[in-house]
Amino acid sequence: MALWAPKSPPEQLPPPESELQGWNKFYMRAAETPWLPLGLLAGSAYWGYTAVTAGLEQWLGYVQLFDESRLVHATSLDFMLCTLLMYFWMSNDAQGRNWDKREALVPLLCLLPLVGPSTYLLLRPKTYDGKADSSS
Repeated sequence: MALWAPKSPPEQLPPPESELQGWNKFYMRAAETPWLPLGLLAGSAYWGYTAVTAGLEQWLGYVQLFDESRLVHATSLDFMLCTLLMYFWMSNDAQGRNWDKREALVPLLCLLPLVGPSTYLLLRPKTYDGKADSSS
């Protein structure tokens, strides 16, 4: 991230439909529909529910694994770092899409580690909602 610089000229966001053609752009095309964000939101809500309803014994087991296992330690720190950096990427995307609600919603969505980014994908302006370039 330290080496990241905005492209010159900046990319058009949301991307035009012509840039979403082909099998190798399947994920980008899916992210512009409501179905992928809804699936991610459902999965995030499930994992959040699982974490909230876990008992003390499970959390103590996690703390023990955090201390003893390099894999659990590294992935936990990676998750925390990605959560902290999510504001940067979400605000860049919202600014590129000229989202009028970005000042109010992006900081709030960044405070929700699992559910926030998938909710952002659901709420942001899409290519197919008529706001994007329709010249193709």
